[in-house]
Amino acid sequence: MESIANGELSKEHVPPRSVGGKVLLLTCSRCNNTSGSKFDSHAAGRARLMRFLEGQGESDATLTGEDFTVSGVVRRFEQGFVMEGASTRSNPTDWEAHLIALDAGMFPENFKLSLRGHRADRAKAITSYTRSAYLAAFSAFGWSYILRTVLDPIRDALNHDAVAPPICAQEPDASDDRRDIMIVTDPSEFCSVRVGVGEYTVFLPDFDPSLSCGDLADALAAQMASGSGAAMTFHGSVVPWPAKPLYSADPPCD
Repeated sequence: MESIANGELSKEHVPPRSVGGKVLLLTCSRCNNTSGSKFDSHAAGRARLMRFLEGQGESDATLTGEDFTVSGVVRRFEQGFVMEGASTRSNPTDWEAHLIALDAGMFPENFKLSLRGHRADRAKAITSYTRSAYLAAFSAFGWSYILRTVLDPIRDALNHDAVAPPICAQEPDASDDRRDIMIVTDPSEFCSVRVGVGEYTVFLPDFDPSLSCGDLADALAAQMASGSGAAMTFHGSVVPWPAKPLYSADPPCD
């Protein structure tokens, strides 16, 4: 396509490729790149951080004492953390000072361990998943759904690199490859297009929007405040996750 060749459009992964997404549709290249930098990088960073904290993989880190800072790699195991220093990545004077401190029997509470390389702002990561839900709903239902003014708060946030409305809940026990869409009719305070992406569930205003983004955010906040978290039962119509743009709510083209 000419629009791809000239760079106007690009292939969009939903969710982002860095968290296991697949190509679903074409979007504006500028929007795709901006969201990748502003939001998707935090979704990927948060996923890496969570895997590390669960004992999977390793992380770059710095160890700081009273008179030194050295670099290395840290791994988590059942009893805590272990750091493997790297002399080639540290200032020689700092490296020598840290060896002296260790030989002197300095206790761990005298040191500060800092993880590096994780852009993991939670609000920005959630905005990334909210955008993924928005694009999945667009692919499933089309222009007649996605251009509704009730979705303006999401568009406004994305267009101004701001944090999306708080209409996203986390379900830590959900599998990473979870992909589902439901048009929720019960409970009434959550009548919405419910999109599940991995451990994140996003509630978008539905086709006959009696509930705005603000209403759904309030309902979600009340649910979380009740202590029940995201453990809710929903009833409604299940919609297959689109493998390509379906635009099922749009009138057929002539």
